[in-house]
Amino acid sequence: MTITREEFLAKVKEVFENAGDESICRWFEANLEGWRDNSAIEVEEQEIIDKLGEFKEVDSFGGEGSGDQYWKVIYFPKYETYLQLDGWYASHYGHEWNSIFIVVPKEKTITVYETA
Repeated sequence: MTITREEFLAKVKEVFENAGDESICRWFEANLEGWRDNSAIEVEEQEIIDKLGEFKEVDSFGGEGSGDQYWKVIYFPKYETYLQLDGWYASHYGHEWNSIFIVVPKEKTITVYETA
């Protein structure tokens, strides 16, 4: 079942009772990694699964050694929808999430240069 970007984001925010993007991102991070962060809002995983369906991390980038860019992509099979958590990373602080948005997978051909 595919729904529009606006409908899916509205459903996510409804589940979290008007929580901000940063709090929602922290909740998903805590549950994907299997730990609870006291700064994450307290919503039980089963409640999310009941309302949004199962979810899993399908891609990520960033962290130590990758500069300040940091993101994760979560897939919701029930809606055939991908949600990206976007943030930054600093070695002395760790990571911080800033926003969430819908993304779609696209294949790209790239050129890389290697030593001869």
